[in-house]
Amino acid sequence: VWGSIEREKGKYDWREHDEYVGKIQSYNMAILPVIWPFAEWDQANWGPVGGTTPLVFEDWWGRGRRKPYDMDAYRRFVSALVERYDGDGIGDMPGLRHPIKYWQAGFAPSVQEGYYAWFDGSPEDYLEVLKATYQAVKEADPEANVLSAGMGAMGPDNVSFWEPIFGKGSQYFDIASVHIVWTYPEMGASKVAKTELIAMAELTVAEYKKLLSEYGIDKPIWVTEASYDTWHDVSPEEHGRIFAKSYVSSF
Repeated sequence: VWGSIEREKGKYDWREHDEYVGKIQSYNMAILPVIWPFAEWDQANWGPVGGTTPLVFEDWWGRGRRKPYDMDAYRRFVSALVERYDGDGIGDMPGLRHPIKYWQAGFAPSVQEGYYAWFDGSPEDYLEVLKATYQAVKEADPEANVLSAGMGAMGPDNVSFWEPIFGKGSQYFDIASVHIVWTYPEMGASKVAKTELIAMAELTVAEYKKLLSEYGIDKPIWVTEASYDTWHDVSPEEHGRIFAKSYVSSF
């Protein structure tokens, strides 16, 4: 989160994130950071945020979910972030075990209603964020790869949000990201049990690949989120079985 590192404009505090990276790498796990382009001091420039509905992570990074007001400040932050963890020996995190070479530009920007409102803006607004993120990452580390924010499954609202981005901004990501998340009442436990979620995962990726091809995009696809909610009456054992198989299918 931009604002958790740059709490005041121009002042970076890496201690918390260095601890996260060090702990994860101590288990020999790879890291795919999601760059959240929000800082309360920057979002304040857009004016008060309306509404009283609680928002996910509100206590952590506030209610503002619009694109950066000061895009140049955001670019500087992203470049500093990538430089910190790129492993080139210049300004690196002390004790960095492995360089971080993959970065995701935001998270599910098409999901904008209710508690899980991850972004507040148009497709063009997110495209600005994607472009700025891509350019800043490449400036700091030309060998790094940028993922588009995960497309929140293949519903019509998600597709219509992403179409302008794929049409105008495919040059600003190296890998296309999609989510396979089943939380809706109509996707009941009986239906999921029949398909084992694997067919759903394969169908989602196939549909996503087809959508990309319509815009002439032939890039790797990563499933960066795969899960099945316990909306319906699913036993812990059944949930675990479906959950594990969804991950295998995603890979």
